Amino acid sequence: MSVDRLTHAPCDFAVAKAAEAAKARPSGIFYGWAVVAAGKAADNGRSVEASPLPDGTNPYHANIVLPESAIANRGARIRHAQELADASIWRLRP
Repeated sequence: MSVDRLTHAPCDFAVAKAAEAAKARPSGIFYGWAVVAAGKAADNGRSVEASPLPDGTNPYHANIVLPESAIANRGARIRHAQELADASIWRLRP
């Protein structure tokens, strides 16, 4: 799962990146973030890996990686997604 490390990214940068990504969605509007602390993201066999984009456009990019056992198990992927959603806190766009 592709994410941004908001505790590392300057606010203006994070807002610009999120607004840019929102343009690809039907509404085209960026309202805010569902924020999950790295510790919670790394629960239950998941890992969080910094993965700055190779083209240099986002040095704050990271991936939440599900355990290998979830790759072929749709139910496990849904459970992980629900756990991440449950652990998230809404942060309104500044």
